[in-house]
Amino acid sequence: MKPAVDSREPPEITKPFEQAGWEVRALPVGDFEFYDSVGEVVLVERKTIRQLLTDMTSGQLQRQARQLVEATAFPILLVEGHWSLSDGYLSDGRHTWQQAWNQLQTLQDFGCRLQPTSNLNHTVARVFELEEYYAKEFHSSIARHPSGDVRLSILSHVYGIEKTKGKAVLDVFPNLIMVANASIEDLMQVPGIGSKLAQRIYQLWR
Repeated sequence: MKPAVDSREPPEITKPFEQAGWEVRALPVGDFEFYDSVGEVVLVERKTIRQLLTDMTSGQLQRQARQLVEATAFPILLVEGHWSLSDGYLSDGRHTWQQAWNQLQTLQDFGCRLQPTSNLNHTVARVFELEEYYAKEFHSSIARHPSGDVRLSILSHVYGIEKTKGKAVLDVFPNLIMVANASIEDLMQVPGIGSKLAQRIYQLWR
């Protein structure tokens, strides 16, 4: 599965991605499409601030956000540009910052993840960073299952447990029931797990 950039984006956007091996094609949803470590699609919708404000008024922003949320578990709205105020209004002269932020908060509550960028070059760099971020095998986000292994995802919520130590625990206690039933002394037998980490793992289930 190759990552893709929407062919309707300007050449300044499509060219660096095409050079990096991405496909350039018309995407049904979003402007960028790539995949996480277990093949789940990640979709990014790019909006300049001016376009965002226009689409807020027309209802297009809400429709696109709904499409993103329905199409992927990782819907991202990337907002590009600088917020500027004049006499209390944003650059379009019709919306206040409070109106814009209330709308963005609604989109967050709806399930969209917001990513701000300052300009087009920053957008290109940030999308590449996001692709790398979501491709990580191990991640502590509560919404991520690293390599499809929910055991690692749960253990990662213990402060100090990263991939290597999480796998070490699972080598000794292959399922979460065994981890939950282990005593602090048992957990300290795992290579790399000292008394403090053992106590944190023990407390996770209690």
